[in-house]
Amino acid sequence: MRAVDALPAIRSSHVDLPLTYDAGGLDLAVGDVVLAPLRNNDVVAYVLSVPREVAYEAVALRPIRQRLDVPRAFDETGLQLARFIAERYLCTLGEALTAVTLPDAVPHMRDSLVRTAAMPDPKRLPSVPLRLLRCIWQELPEVFALNQLLRHPEARRAGDRAALLRHVGALVRAKALRRDRRLADPRTREYRLRLLDPGDRPIRGKRAAALTDFVRAHPGVPRAEAVLAGFSNALIARALAAGALTERYERPARPHRCDGGSQQLPQPMDEQRIAIDAISRALKSERFHGLLLHGITGSGKTLVYIKAIEAALRARRKAIVLVPEISLTPQTSERFVAAFGDRVAVLHSALSERERFETWQACGRGEIDVVVGARSALFAPLPNVGIVILDEAHDPSYKQDSVPRYQASTVAAERMRLENGILLLGSATPSLESFRAAQRGNIALLELRRRPTAQPLPDVSIVDLRRELGPRQTGVFSAILIQGLAVRLERGEKSVLF
Repeated sequence: MRAVDALPAIRSSHVDLPLTYDAGGLDLAVGDVVLAPLRNNDVVAYVLSVPREVAYEAVALRPIRQRLDVPRAFDETGLQLARFIAERYLCTLGEALTAVTLPDAVPHMRDSLVRTAAMPDPKRLPSVPLRLLRCIWQELPEVFALNQLLRHPEARRAGDRAALLRHVGALVRAKALRRDRRLADPRTREYRLRLLDPGDRPIRGKRAAALTDFVRAHPGVPRAEAVLAGFSNALIARALAAGALTERYERPARPHRCDGGSQQLPQPMDEQRIAIDAISRALKSERFHGLLLHGITGSGKTLVYIKAIEAALRARRKAIVLVPEISLTPQTSERFVAAFGDRVAVLHSALSERERFETWQACGRGEIDVVVGARSALFAPLPNVGIVILDEAHDPSYKQDSVPRYQASTVAAERMRLENGILLLGSATPSLESFRAAQRGNIALLELRRRPTAQPLPDVSIVDLRRELGPRQTGVFSAILIQGLAVRLERGEKSVLF
């Protein structure tokens, strides 16, 4: 017997551990999405292990129903990170897996209620409010979801959630309603072009003959272009059914943006060269290393990042660059696109679900070398990641404040331990934790104290208003600030107050 572990994709603390099923003859891998039995229903589940042979048959295992025709939800690295998050941040494994999967790309079970007859006599069901009966039979469609009923204003006037569930149960037992459970397709699927090719069978009709001639003249033409040429979908379907045409699906090529190396990079300064050499040595060791790049504002940390990524790519490894969402501007991402071309993927909140899905799949297929994005880009399914860079590593946005909660720098360190890579923390004002770790020698400290342009830093004055204003006076502006604003006004310059 071939056994496999799978975790039902349901939100319940009762199912926190994977269940063991009979894999049968299915070819399953970690991250596959399957349909599995649970109690009296079938549920969507994630495969968490490869099938294994078991010699004993003391326990009858329930079989996996089928492997669903969707891409893998996560890879082995994603599963290990989810287990790390679940253990360290005290959440269920199912909750942790939501960080490494795209929910809209996974099928789900849709529970519905179906009216089986006309509205029952209220005297027959005295426990069910008349207001609820009228809501179900007069305002809701024939097939409706339970949540649709629970959120309806009229239904909510008939009772709270617990009462409504009791009333629905009474209607089901009375056979006035029937429960219906079906597998719903994912909201986001892989986009494929539908291409038409000539078939080997004849078809009658002038328009059909014109369609076949059009396809012979343009073999592999997209179906959408045939429709734009004046041929209806019904005619195309008839030609396909008759065998006069054949149809195939093909993944469209990723749009070409630019070739890498179009950006003319400046020569590294001495401090930058020292930092780049240290990062290159850490990469060559093929062991986990943590490094803190402490550089003042404008010291050229981005150049160090690009050179570090180049070193990783030369070693045939990949890279992830995390930046705070507010800093993920087009100018930031274009620096990496100009350096590495089409092998860069940018993940941010402005992407549609389909764009995020396509980027996620391109990472899994090995078409991407560098991922630039906000916190969630850390879980991109890139194989063989050699370096993770956290720019502005002190920024609080690297902390996820909703379930599953996690600190991106901590999870990034765990990913690099798993993949024997390096974690580079870049900041002008590093956190106390990372700076103390560097002082103790737990991570290497790389410093950039000068700007490549030799431009001096602005003067900073700290004013203690308690001493300047005294205990009996109140105010928010110090004398030096008022004087500085007056000078700027006289010069016709502008000032910014935070």
